[in-house]
Amino acid sequence: MIYYLLIIFLLTLVFWVLYRSRIIAFCPICAVTVITWVGGLLAIHLRVSWANPFVVAILMGASMGALAEKYGRRFGLLWKTAMILLGISSIYFLVQPDGLYEGLGITTVLLGITFFSHKGTPAEHVRGDLFKDCC
Repeated sequence: MIYYLLIIFLLTLVFWVLYRSRIIAFCPICAVTVITWVGGLLAIHLRVSWANPFVVAILMGASMGALAEKYGRRFGLLWKTAMILLGISSIYFLVQPDGLYEGLGITTVLLGITFFSHKGTPAEHVRGDLFKDCC
C-alpha cells in the first residue's frame, strides 16, 4: 500500500504545480487518483507482486462515486443507479486477476447506458471548467 500512497502524494504535488501554473485545467487529485488506479490495474493483470486489488478497488470506487455525483443530475436517477450497481460489479471483476473480460464487458454496458441516457441539447454541451468546484 505504501507504493500507492507515495505515488498519489508525489503525483499530486506535480499536478498541483501544473494546475497552479495553468498548464492543465483539471482537478489534480482526481487525475492522480485515476492514474494510480489505472497503474494498479495494469500491475494486477501483469501479476506484479506489490499490486493490491483492495487499494485499487477503493480508488476506483472513489472515482466512480465522484462521477455519479457530478453527472447524476444530467443523466438522471436511473443512470446514477446503473452507474453504482454496474460500476461496483465492474470494479469487482476488474481487480480480479482473471476477471478482466467480465469487467470490461460490464463497463461497456455502462458506457452504452451513458450514451443512450443523455438528456441534453447541443447547447448544453458548451461548458467551462468541469472541475471548478472540485478542489
